[in-house]
This record gives sequence, structure tokens and C-alpha cells, in this order.
Amino acid sequence: MAQAPLQPTPTWIREHNRKVLRELQLDSTKWLSVPRAIRALVPVLGSALLQAAAELHKRMRNPSDAMPAATRSVRLRDGLQISHVITRYPPPAYWDAVPLESLIAVMGFREINEGDGNVLRCWDFVDLQCFNRWLSALAAQAEQAEQAEQAKQEPLIESAVWFEEALVRYPRRRREKITHYTKRLSEAMQRAPVTRVWPPDTMRRRYHERVAQERKTAQEQRIARKRRRNP
Repeated sequence: MAQAPLQPTPTWIREHNRKVLRELQLDSTKWLSVPRAIRALVPVLGSALLQAAAELHKRMRNPSDAMPAATRSVRLRDGLQISHVITRYPPPAYWDAVPLESLIAVMGFREINEGDGNVLRCWDFVDLQCFNRWLSALAAQAEQAEQAEQAKQEPLIESAVWFEEALVRYPRRRREKITHYTKRLSEAMQRAPVTRVWPPDTMRRRYHERVAQERKTAQEQRIARKRRRNP
């Protein structure tokens, strides 16, 4: 049975690859070296270099949403260059088996010993914009997890007590509508360690009750002052 002829690579893919190769050679602001990316992950993940390298490698080889990556390589013999610099985008298939230790390169490159004095020196890169978006998302997740952990450790405040304190901490702005003000209080309560978060309707009702009570108290005080002046 005759095999079907291979389909040619679409033109737009070839053009995109050429654009990436030019960027790697001329525009360093679009690509980030893998060793620098790993060191940027360490404080966000709170892990060691090897664990950060494993996380980045997994993200780069994710079959559903892989981070764009590329590699440049040159062949050396006894320390002397014997080939042109070759840029590959995307990286070759053997990238799946790259040892994680080799990605943590102090000199910025990793080397593959091919025997007979031949060494393949490689520089690996990831897309800078994609990496920054991923790093920001990881930082936001870490911050949310830290806030949730702190909320578990902090003692919960009674909702009514928090409400009284919030009226002083978040005073009503000039000409601010009651609906907007109580919504702002409700949003602040959602971030606070309280026993129960009041919905906006409950917050609005409690605020109206508080205003009515203040007016009643003020009226009673005025009546008491009049009685003292006119016994």
C-alpha cells in the first residue's frame, strides 16, 4: 500500500519560525534564558533551584498549553568551535529527557558530551512575555494562599463588632449614596476574618438601623437638655 505523500509545512509556520530565530539572534528583550527564569521562580515558589527547574520544565513541555521555548547550540571539539550556531524553535524532541540539573547552569549554558572530545553547548530560552504572565499568576496564587493561611490562624471577629469598628475605619464619603457605602462595607467585610459575612442587603439594613438609632439618641439628648434648662 502506497504511503500518502507528506503534507508541506504551512507557510505561516515557516515564517513564524524564521521570525523567532531572528528575535533570538537580534532581540534579547523577547526571550529569557532558562537559568535566569529558574532563579526568578525560586522566591515565588519558595522552593529550591531543582524544584523550580522541574516546575519550569513541566510548564515548557505541557502538551496542552506549552510555554514557547527555543534553544541555540554549537558543537565544540577540545574547546574549539567546529560548527555554526544552530537555533531550533521549538526545541528538539530530546528536550523531554534533559536532566534538570543541567538547566541550572551558572554560566548560562549546558553541555552534552558526545565523546571523542566533542561537546554540544546549548543555550535555552523561554518566551519572556509568556513567562512573566505565568510568574504573575503564580505570585497571585501564592499571595492568596498566604492570606487564607493567615485568616485561619487569626481569631474570628464577631460580625456586629467588626461593623461598629468599620464605621470608624471606613467613614462614609461626602455625598456618597448609602447603597454605594454599604456595598463598600460589604466588600471590606469579605476580606476580613469575621464569623459571618453579611450580604449587601443585610449590611444596608444594619446601617439604616444604626442611623435611625443615632437619630433617636440625638433627639432624646436634645429633649433632656431642654428639660434641664426648663425644669
